Amino acid sequence: MKNKTLWLLLLLPAVVAGCVWWQAAPKPVLGPGVVITSLSIEPPELEAGMPGYVTLIVQNQGEAKAKAVEAELLGLPRDEDGFVIPAREKLIGDLLPPDPERGFPEGQEGFTTWTLEAPKKDVTMDYDFSVRVYYWYEVYSESVLRVITMDYYMGLSPEERERKEWGIITSKVTAGPLKVTVEAPKPIVTKEVKKIPVWFKIENIGGGRVFKFGDRPVAVKEKREEKDFEFKVEKKHKMDAKYQYELKGDIVEVEKLERKEDEQWKKYEKYQPKGKYIIVEDTGTYRITYTYMSPITLDRIDVRVNSSEDAIKDCRYVEVVLIGGEYGRLSCTLDIGKIEDVKDYQITLTSFFRYYIDGYLTVRVLKRPIIG
Repeated sequence: MKNKTLWLLLLLPAVVAGCVWWQAAPKPVLGPGVVITSLSIEPPELEAGMPGYVTLIVQNQGEAKAKAVEAELLGLPRDEDGFVIPAREKLIGDLLPPDPERGFPEGQEGFTTWTLEAPKKDVTMDYDFSVRVYYWYEVYSESVLRVITMDYYMGLSPEERERKEWGIITSKVTAGPLKVTVEAPKPIVTKEVKKIPVWFKIENIGGGRVFKFGDRPVAVKEKREEKDFEFKVEKKHKMDAKYQYELKGDIVEVEKLERKEDEQWKKYEKYQPKGKYIIVEDTGTYRITYTYMSPITLDRIDVRVNSSEDAIKDCRYVEVVLIGGEYGRLSCTLDIGKIEDVKDYQITLTSFFRYYIDGYLTVRVLKRPIIG
């Protein structure tokens, strides 16, 4: 009997520990939507014609499902003297968010790899380039606004007034690249007050940018416009030097210009487009025509605001512009119905948007060896 009792006492902590482990869900690892957890190139130094491998790992650390996650390799020259890259755009797919209740405290990961071949160079050169990750995401904010009448307020005790249990009493938002804050400045109303302003602040905390139009990165490129500008290669440089100029868009045309006596520009010599790069071998002034992403596609999202009793009608479908890509504000009006003493209004804001983040790398291409 003593032996059986001893065995039960030894097993009891394990059983209790087992029960606690199964009952307590792990805490989720939350972050600003899809994040780049690893980005590397191997090897970091390449010889002419040598293959290199760029590997990207991303993880959904938000509370919504990331849809249509794609990645694009940007910034490496694509001309005949540049890198050989079979495919620059890669589809990763959908990534699920953390699900602690099912034992998944971390969100789903995705990865992809690019293979590239180094160009032949007479000098050792460093190339800075980037990987851009695009995805669809959703932000959902839910708040409760408590409105009280002045008569009800006057009947409260000093302690109850101190607690201020009115206004925005609860508020939650899904973790992701956008954060939503809700405010209501006048929750105490009189019989004359029929409307209450409700303010939303949308902050970009994901380290990237929101944009509109298109469900794939290629669709964004179709919304580009053409611009041109001029730049000078100064005389202080050597005549036979090569100058490399990089743009965020794709070059359509490059012209070397000379000024006539009447101060009008004359087209002198044309250079073939080189993708995002040009290389000029002479001093002078050049005009570049290039495409760029129209600003109307960036930092703009469509939001929808709903409320109980359909009390907010002026913000059902609204476009919000994020100033400097960082934050935007939305002002709505809540129509007050009949209130006896206290009334709660549920207010929700929803937006399904496109987002991208960037990661940066550098690769060194060694000069080709001299043979003979």
